[in-house]
Amino acid sequence: MNRRRILGPALLLVVGLLGTPRLIIAQTGYSKTSVPDDRPQPPPDRWRGLIGEYGRNHNTLYILERNGTLQALIELHSSYPLSEESPDQFAFPDSGQYRGEHLRFKRDADGRATQVTVGNLVFPRRTVGPEDGSTFRIVRQRPVDELRNEALAATPPRERGTFRKQHHEKMQERARQQGVTLPEQAPGMGMGPGQGM
Repeated sequence: MNRRRILGPALLLVVGLLGTPRLIIAQTGYSKTSVPDDRPQPPPDRWRGLIGEYGRNHNTLYILERNGTLQALIELHSSYPLSEESPDQFAFPDSGQYRGEHLRFKRDADGRATQVTVGNLVFPRRTVGPEDGSTFRIVRQRPVDELRNEALAATPPRERGTFRKQHHEKMQERARQQGVTLPEQAPGMGMGPGQGM
């Protein structure tokens, strides 16, 4: 689905699925234009085992694929396109903070990287959810209608302590010290189960 927004009487901004804006000049006002569905291609199979998060909470290295290029995202703001030197070794670009550095991946028997080394630093792979990229699913034990009816009929447990009354007494004392008068009874007290007493 594409979103279209008019910027002016003869200017149209089309934002596709990937958020890439395209400016279209129309003769007058709003114009319907078909926009190609530019979905990205999946990453090459040889990179799938490399894509992921590596390192610790304070020093995380993200390996991702963007526009057909394997990239390293460091410190959440610096993204570097990598050059493939071999299946397990990549190089940072010739410019930037990591100029001349290499990334060496260590894979398990299934071809999934278990760590990446940059210079002398080893970044172990982080576990961040299902490895196949799927999301979890909760399997209901009972039908939704039955659960909904039970929830709607439920009442909260009755408070057994005098928490609200004790708190209100302390607030009344503080208010008196400041020359303010509070009601004798706290709001909600004495109004049935779960209301304070």
